[in-house]
Amino acid sequence: AHLFISVLAYHLLSAIELTLRTQGDKRSWQTIKEQVASHVRSTLVLTNDQGVVTHLRVSFVPEPTHREIYALLGVRDPLKRIKTTAAHL
Repeated sequence: AHLFISVLAYHLLSAIELTLRTQGDKRSWQTIKEQVASHVRSTLVLTNDQGVVTHLRVSFVPEPTHREIYALLGVRDPLKRIKTTAAHL
């Protein structure tokens, strides 16, 4: 399984690098990884006195650098900015 995941990750990395290079982007993978790492999504899990568990997921707005990389890769940002779900324990 480890070998399969490693090969899959390598192919994904190669596809991303090829796509960016064909679009004229000359950044290294390390630079891209550092720039995109700041685009985050956080989940807060809250429980009230009645046992209702609420999951509050917040997706932060991509910065211009993120949007540029996503546009070159053809990635849309379809995530809702705030998504809330609740369930009883």
